[in-house]
Amino acid sequence: MRLPLVKILVVGLFAIPLGAREFVKLQQYRHATARPLALGQIIRREDIRLWGDTPANQLTIQPTGTQGEATTVRAQVSNKEMDSLPTEICYYHSGNPEELAFPENTESPLLPLLFLWGGPPVAFVLVSRLLRIR
Repeated sequence: MRLPLVKILVVGLFAIPLGAREFVKLQQYRHATARPLALGQIIRREDIRLWGDTPANQLTIQPTGTQGEATTVRAQVSNKEMDSLPTEICYYHSGNPEELAFPENTESPLLPLLFLWGGPPVAFVLVSRLLRIR
């Protein structure tokens, strides 16, 4: 086996668990977007760690028309999304305060999933054909 193919296989081994993480996020996203939209105000933004020390951000949202800490919901977003969210947002939520909310304009994890799980096999096929031609 040639060196470029070995490199692609190693990258592919790392892409499998990362793709699995994006797959879980995609299922949560699809499930959440089937829920009703609610309006709320972000009252706290904080940095957290997920999935083996991966940095993320957590929003604490106060639904419109409610008062008190008992009625807040949480949402987890990326750094890029955290910076672009206004104070007042629409979000998908079931009404259960224990479940995560999803802001309306968050990006779907489909593209990273396709890149992580589709990129290494496509690269492997292309490189192996290029090496066979030579």
